[in-house]
Amino acid sequence: MVDRIETASNFDSQKSVENSISSGGNNSSSILSDSPGGLNQDREMSQKLGAKSSSLLAKVTLASIALGTIPVLAASTLGYISASRSLSQQISAAHQKQTQKIADAVSQLMYERYNDMRVLSSLPILTNPLAKNGGNAEQQQAALKKFIATYRAYDHVAVFNLEGNAVAQTEREKLPNQKSNKHFQQALQSEQPVIAQPTANADGTGKIYFFVPIQDASAKKVAAIARVSMPVTVVESAVQASSSSNTEYQVFNANGQFFIAEAKERLGRSAKSDFSQFASSLTTQTSSTLPLTLNNGQAQLVSYAPLAKREGAPDLKWGLIVGTDQKEVFAPKVSLLLQFLIGGGFTTLVAGALASLFARRMTRPLLYTTQVAHQVSKGDLNARLLVNGEDELATVGNTINQMAAQIQKLQLEQSVAAKRAKLVAELTSSIRQTLDFDTILRTSVEGVRQVLNVDRTVIYRFNPDFKSGEITAESVNPGWGRALGQTIHDPLLPDSIERYKKGRVTMVENLATADLSRCHCEILERLEVKANIVAPIMAGDDLIGLLCAHQCSGPRKWNESEIELIQQLATQIGYAISQASLLQQQHDTAVYERLLSALVARMRESFEQAAIMQVAVQETRSALKCDRILVYLFDEKWAGEIVAESVDARFPMALHAQIYDPCFAEGYIEKYRQGRVQATNDIANAGLTECHLNQLKPFEVKANLVAPILVNDRLIGLFIAHQCAETREWSELDTNFMKQVAIQLGFALEQAELFVQREKARLEAANTAIRERQLAHLVTKMRESFEQAAIMQVAVKETRDTLKCDRILVYLFDEKWAGEIVAESVDARFPMALHAQIYDPCFAEGYIEKYRQGRVQATNDIANAGLTECHL
Repeated sequence: MVDRIETASNFDSQKSVENSISSGGNNSSSILSDSPGGLNQDREMSQKLGAKSSSLLAKVTLASIALGTIPVLAASTLGYISASRSLSQQISAAHQKQTQKIADAVSQLMYERYNDMRVLSSLPILTNPLAKNGGNAEQQQAALKKFIATYRAYDHVAVFNLEGNAVAQTEREKLPNQKSNKHFQQALQSEQPVIAQPTANADGTGKIYFFVPIQDASAKKVAAIARVSMPVTVVESAVQASSSSNTEYQVFNANGQFFIAEAKERLGRSAKSDFSQFASSLTTQTSSTLPLTLNNGQAQLVSYAPLAKREGAPDLKWGLIVGTDQKEVFAPKVSLLLQFLIGGGFTTLVAGALASLFARRMTRPLLYTTQVAHQVSKGDLNARLLVNGEDELATVGNTINQMAAQIQKLQLEQSVAAKRAKLVAELTSSIRQTLDFDTILRTSVEGVRQVLNVDRTVIYRFNPDFKSGEITAESVNPGWGRALGQTIHDPLLPDSIERYKKGRVTMVENLATADLSRCHCEILERLEVKANIVAPIMAGDDLIGLLCAHQCSGPRKWNESEIELIQQLATQIGYAISQASLLQQQHDTAVYERLLSALVARMRESFEQAAIMQVAVQETRSALKCDRILVYLFDEKWAGEIVAESVDARFPMALHAQIYDPCFAEGYIEKYRQGRVQATNDIANAGLTECHLNQLKPFEVKANLVAPILVNDRLIGLFIAHQCAETREWSELDTNFMKQVAIQLGFALEQAELFVQREKARLEAANTAIRERQLAHLVTKMRESFEQAAIMQVAVKETRDTLKCDRILVYLFDEKWAGEIVAESVDARFPMALHAQIYDPCFAEGYIEKYRQGRVQATNDIANAGLTECHL
């Protein structure tokens, strides 16, 4: 029975009275108490309501239904509008982010291609006067073809002199004069590579031309212009790789014309014409997203993103427009509407039924209930009904009280949720404002501890093998022990790793009753943990650690909102770490590119192989900050020698060490010839053979990085980095840098070898000319006399002077093929052989015919030439 209105200030005492009455066995179905006051109140109410009971019942019924359903419908409608608007914003933001990601991929591709042009402009075959003049068209063509094969993005390279005529190219075809080409002139005047605006044919083919100034290395001025052709399909492949299958993409050039489009009919058309709604954004190059209805009647969510300008590269002024079918992209909104309709309809039916029953059974005390409901509807959530009995009206009264309490609780929960959301937003903003890992981790644990109101929060970072890890960040309340820096050995099983990667959140509400392994319990007991909740931290697709919240003061029951909250916080921390890692990687990439450029320039300063290799090992060790860099060259049996080294003074030198690995020739030659780069983070645990470990042991190697050195596609050696102080996890940047240096070292050695060959040929040609003049002089002197003895004496003397040898003699045969030395010129340090009688019985049998055919026999080492004993 509903008797009267009570306020929250005395509600607890009233509730205890109510409980005592209920337990006292009052089973009356009356809706009023049996006290005299209650009977008088009943009579008065009957008199007031008697004549209008039917009307009042109808009105109360309608009012009750309205009161029960309208707030529900209003709340559902407002909730749907808010949720729908938020979902639309999230969908648009995600679509814009995906579009920007594709635009960044295209920007990165063109930035890499622009850097390729710098590599091309530094090729010695094009820049070095001696290499260029000493070479020929075939060598230059081979170098250009090798450039195309190395980078696999271009289909044609041609070099033009300053008059615009082609002097070298990868394909033998007649090319038009380029002197009047504006991009040719622009590259010539700016002395920087120029990217021509791409165009597209109706079938989607097209070209992007790069005009690259080639500076004469000695004159330091532009001597030629290289034109490099790249198919537009290379850029389109990058767009497709970053796009999803349900998107329609278009890329336009600085003139606003599409040169890449999934719908080929758009090629060559104007972006401002086809997407006029983006006219302002296209003009200001501002990213934007709009729902549009295209000319073909298709409704799409369309995003525009300009290509960001990269430092050190020209501003292409390209843009990307990506569209997705609105039915597909906004499908979650339809599902959301259906959920709200079903939930709201069900709630409305329940509320209407309860209100009707309430009105029929509780007409007389309805005034009191109406007053309380009115107060509650006005926001007075402290108002309560004192309920006696166990009949239907008592149930309704309790329901109203519970509803007010639930609304009050909901408001409190919303207030707490809003506060937490604000703290989460502030925490997310704080960790996204720094790129320092320690600051991100320190800020994260402090913020999470405040948001969850726990005794301790830590970030546990896994070691690569997931068998152990370290607590790398901690925030703890005063009075509890610190865990920062502790290494914890708790191996993670493969199925646990997979569950964490899928976002699993684990919790312990009471350590004393938890079903955990003994070693896990000991770890938590050592940290004074009574309850905890753990969420995985993912950086991209990699599980890097755990976010742990500890309750040390006692057990704690974790509710659903706290589980979702720590999962959300762990996700944000992962995003921040990924962002910091990505930006750090971009910075490191730029640093490595600058170091590589400087290293290549230094290697190209010399044509001496030893000097080139010494520059390579010194500069690479400085860049990678490792303990040793060496060059190991093979001999014809695939053994070899360390010919160049840069090593930390703390470790032994390996220079000139002779090393032979019998397993190398069988299993690894072809792999390294194909460009394999092998990174070993921990030599001791890499599964190497015992003989291999014994070869590395004298040099104290803990980790190594090995790249092949190729010259003219020949594997001539290995470029090797050693970490000796400790094991090392080689990064992708380390591996790529090592590979690029090895490639450039091969190029440099190839150029040096070519230079040496040309020098050798030049010297041989010079020596040949000298010998020809000496021979002419000798012939002239021999012809000055008709006496055989004088002629032979001139011959031996002049020949010994020319060859600078110890003895020249003339040996004449008799009729039996024995003979005598009849003329001689000999150094005074050695005995004379003149007039010596010599007979070799083997000569007549095996050598007469050979010498008659003009044989000339050169023996470099008499003792080891396999001559007969009598001949010796």
